[in-house]
Amino acid sequence: MRDYLKFSSNVAADAVTATRSVTGITRFMPVSSLAGHPLEAAIEEDLIDLLRLSLEAEEDEQKQLAENFEAHQEDVRRLAEEHDLLQREREELLAIKEKLEDDRTYLHEMIEDTCTSLDQSEEERETLATEVSANRKMLEAEKERIRLLQERIAGKNHILEQKAQEIKSLEAARDAIDRDNRKLSTDLKISETEKQILEQNLISAHVEIETIQRQTSELVEGVSIFAQSSTEIKEEIRQSQALSLNAIFSRFSSNRAGVVFEAMCSGGHERSLPVNTVLVSNGVRAFAVFHARATPLWPSGSSGNLQGLNAILRTADGEVSFTEIFVLDSDPRTLTAPIPEETAAGPELDTFDLATDPLRFPEAVLIGNREG
Repeated sequence: MRDYLKFSSNVAADAVTATRSVTGITRFMPVSSLAGHPLEAAIEEDLIDLLRLSLEAEEDEQKQLAENFEAHQEDVRRLAEEHDLLQREREELLAIKEKLEDDRTYLHEMIEDTCTSLDQSEEERETLATEVSANRKMLEAEKERIRLLQERIAGKNHILEQKAQEIKSLEAARDAIDRDNRKLSTDLKISETEKQILEQNLISAHVEIETIQRQTSELVEGVSIFAQSSTEIKEEIRQSQALSLNAIFSRFSSNRAGVVFEAMCSGGHERSLPVNTVLVSNGVRAFAVFHARATPLWPSGSSGNLQGLNAILRTADGEVSFTEIFVLDSDPRTLTAPIPEETAAGPELDTFDLATDPLRFPEAVLIGNREG
């Protein structure tokens, strides 16, 4: 605060600084109170009031300086605009002055050229008179030349008439020759047409022979295809014949395979679940099918408690571990696992082909998972 009062330019601050300087060099008698208040508190209040007045005075001065600065900036901007305007007007006046100088020079040159032209006009008039006289003589000579040319043209026209008569005679002879040529051309075209007809008939005969040969080959192929189709029809009839319930159940039971699920649950607990399955094929890959309820994956959402899962298919030839297990979109309760081709092609188990048209069969046989 002392530094502020010392370096401030405000009058009130100067007064406070002077007062403090006087108190520093003058000895006053100590007074404990003033008007019933402590002396130090009164001095502090006076100093605060003086400081507030000093700040308000400085704020007013700063506002006044800011307003003066803005007004000065506006004057500077206005003077700059006026200077630019005057500069542009000066440049325009200089351009007008240069143009006037150019016009004055041009007019002076035109006046000199006009004077020179007037001096030359008399000489040109005399020259023109001489040229007119010469042109008249040339015109008379040209008229004589034209008369001679007309006489020559009349002689040429007579010769042309004679040539025209000769041309007409030649055209008549040419027309007669053209008629003869057209008649010969027509006879030639008729001969060529007859020749083409004979060639077409020959080609048609060859085509008919080839068609007969092709039809014979097609008949032979048709007989072979018919024999093959008969075999396929017999096989389709055999497949369409419904099997007895006992035959279906017997085939199903004799081709069941065992799958063991080994699950590692949370907490280190191990669980082993045996599941029966059959092998089915969609024509591309073979799959083992089983119900999700018989596996550790049931109920849905319990797989979060599994730390590991291993599924093993056990057959007479050995064991096969599944690397993938899928859930059917149409029925989430049904799980499938692809098996290797060599396992599906083994002789110990039959692979059931999935029907491409299940609605062809009027009845369906349901076998429980635990039956058999």
